[in-house]
Amino acid sequence: MLERKFRLRHEKDIKALFAKGRSIRNSLCLLRFGRNRIEISRLTVIAGTKVSKDAVVRNRVKRQFREILRFFEPRITPGFDVAVVVNRGALGRSYQELKTSLEILLKQARILHD
Repeated sequence: MLERKFRLRHEKDIKALFAKGRSIRNSLCLLRFGRNRIEISRLTVIAGTKVSKDAVVRNRVKRQFREILRFFEPRITPGFDVAVVVNRGALGRSYQELKTSLEILLKQARILHD
């Protein structure tokens, strides 16, 4: 689980990110990102009912993406707000496929460093 300080939790912050942030997408997810005015990066995962009507399925895929973000968190450049919006294509994919997909998006956004 992500540490509390690395979570993007407040609705007003998420709405600001969607209003002013940039986005990159692939078949599995949409990455919405933008600069924040603090020295840490905050992350969130969103899976709406369009992904699945079954909450168990949505929560499972969100847990997988959160674990991937926790893995990448030390390599994410400080000062960004990042939202991962899950697409229906992510359902049934392996953890490794999700991880590779998200890593590619983070590198394209130039948020992930080595």
